[in-house]
Amino acid sequence: DILASPQLPRDARPSVSARTGAAVGSGSSPGAPAVLILMEDRALRYATRLLLETDGYRVLTAAILPEALNLARRERGIDILLVNDSPCAGTTAEQAVTSLRQVIGSGLKALVIAGEVSQPVRALRRDGLARIATMPVAADALLGALSLLRHAPVNALRSSPLFD
Repeated sequence: DILASPQLPRDARPSVSARTGAAVGSGSSPGAPAVLILMEDRALRYATRLLLETDGYRVLTAAILPEALNLARRERGIDILLVNDSPCAGTTAEQAVTSLRQVIGSGLKALVIAGEVSQPVRALRRDGLARIATMPVAADALLGALSLLRHAPVNALRSSPLFD
């Protein structure tokens, strides 16, 4: 389960900016699909980053939207945004998706992990490139959902049983 707070080995921790907490993982190969994780909870960010890097993703992490926007401006080729719906410093998942698409491009796919499906998150259901998964999310389900986002045509995403 990715919601556990494991103790990560010292060499598995990403390089982290002391000022912002933003990180760019180094565990993937060139050309690997890139995921930007926007999660306020540090332990959850690290555990999710480690899981995704182990599965071959290039991973960038941020705790708050301004950090994510800075990473998006610096890094090219971000394919998927993974965001939890607990408001990060007053930002909703819907606001995060909209803001990051303005920087990265309208084709950015998003997976929103929600504790409960709030009204703002429901609006993302009509978005052909954004999907919602409810907590808790097992590691294999998360990897399957990201794989589906990467490979499935948009119309297939609308009816996937992995999402609400």
